Amino acid sequence: MNKRTSIITVAIIVILLFIGYRYYNNSYTRLKPFQIKSGKLVLLPYTNEMIKNFPDVLKHYDVPYRINDSGIFMIQVKYANNRDLILTMTNCTLDSSLMNMVRINPWK
Repeated sequence: MNKRTSIITVAIIVILLFIGYRYYNNSYTRLKPFQIKSGKLVLLPYTNEMIKNFPDVLKHYDVPYRINDSGIFMIQVKYANNRDLILTMTNCTLDSSLMNMVRINPWK
């Protein structure tokens, strides 16, 4: 293998890895609301209040979302991996005073 062929091979591999990384981060996954209790993450089941409030909160935080056929919120992987954001959004959906602020001032 000469030098030119090896450079082209490395460039193709880097490009394919970059495309795969971008595809993975922009794919959608289930939104798993959680809270921290006693220093541990506790997954919360969806409540009617959460289902009603999540669309407004997701729009407020500029998080693109979809709702699948089962009625579960789907967000992009890059946002689902941000635990602080998920925790903040979960707490916001459960707090009526924060929800009033979100609904009054949707543009932050």
